[in-house]
Amino acid sequence: MRLNNDGLNLIKGEEGCRLVAYRDVTGTLTIGWGHTSAAGEPRVTPGMTITQQEADAIFRRDMDRFAHGVMLAVHTQVNDNQFSALVSFAENVGIGTFRSSSVLAAVNQGNFAAVPGRLALYNKSKGRVLQDLINRRQHEAALFMRPVGAFLRPPVQAKAIRTADAQVITGASTTGIGVTADTIRDQTYSLQGLSYYTQSTLVTYLIIGLTLAGLGLTIYGLYKKFKAHEEV
Repeated sequence: MRLNNDGLNLIKGEEGCRLVAYRDVTGTLTIGWGHTSAAGEPRVTPGMTITQQEADAIFRRDMDRFAHGVMLAVHTQVNDNQFSALVSFAENVGIGTFRSSSVLAAVNQGNFAAVPGRLALYNKSKGRVLQDLINRRQHEAALFMRPVGAFLRPPVQAKAIRTADAQVITGASTTGIGVTADTIRDQTYSLQGLSYYTQSTLVTYLIIGLTLAGLGLTIYGLYKKFKAHEEV
């Protein structure tokens, strides 16, 4: 299992990128593709600026950390799309919340059909339901349930939002929620993801074609043997 382009594009589209440090709505210093000091180096400081190349490098390191954290927490076999959706969720709510989440519990029980509903529960910021979190959970659920290799055109635009922590909604008031959100802005998905979808689909068709060709040759061979037996 690996974090694929679909997952990377989902996260980038949701987070957006800023090259100058800013404070989100909770006062947390953030930079690049939603990087905060809580995610590891570099430590974000007031007035800090980075280049696009540095932002991309920080993003890759952050994704390595989150992917590693998810890999250690998942104890059942998942495919690349499922793993990538879980990394996106963990990046959004924090690896600690991910480990204690009902989403991970469903995954480790092998109850994959329950995952979209469990994801949908994590849609609150400071006790308030946010449409942007609803949208992100829907994107993650769609990726989790999509078979590997299936063609899916990524959304043209997505809202940029960062959540440092989230809490499952139980109908009662929630506590201990540390949720952050970037200023909402449109962000286009990378065309690299579309290329990946196309390549995956072509590989699928190639495998099907080769399988059918092999089946045809087998049937033809049996037919020749039958005809030869009749002539004898």
